[in-house]
Amino acid sequence: MFVVAAASLLPPATGIAGAQQRPILQAQAVIAAGRPWFAGAGVGAGFGLSLRSAIGLNASFGTEENHVAARNEVLASFHLNPPGFARLNPYLAAGAALIWSAGPDRQYMVLALGVERQLGSRLLGFVEAGWGGGLRAAVGVRAGL
Repeated sequence: MFVVAAASLLPPATGIAGAQQRPILQAQAVIAAGRPWFAGAGVGAGFGLSLRSAIGLNASFGTEENHVAARNEVLASFHLNPPGFARLNPYLAAGAALIWSAGPDRQYMVLALGVERQLGSRLLGFVEAGWGGGLRAAVGVRAGL
């Protein structure tokens, strides 16, 4: 308990190491190769819960079986390394996706394995692969505020 109280007195981390503990904005492209398939791009926002974990909400807009569609995801992630520890940082993400389109609305569980790479002092590139309404892939950039 003393360790937790003492840690709260430390100054906030700076640069990429502090990105997991501050708000994070991202831009992404998402493809889900299921039936029906989805392809789109969008934005997201998240917040680091600790040095290794974060939660985020992403909204992508695109096409599903040639109809206008929206895919919203809420994902919790756990990073293998603290930010700034290694140039490549693998992580696991899990959550849910909700898809709105011309057909009935659908919900899916999402599981993904991703890798982040430092692109600058506050900019990260990422690639994800997993499952969520079919095989799912995402690529994009994240920036800590």
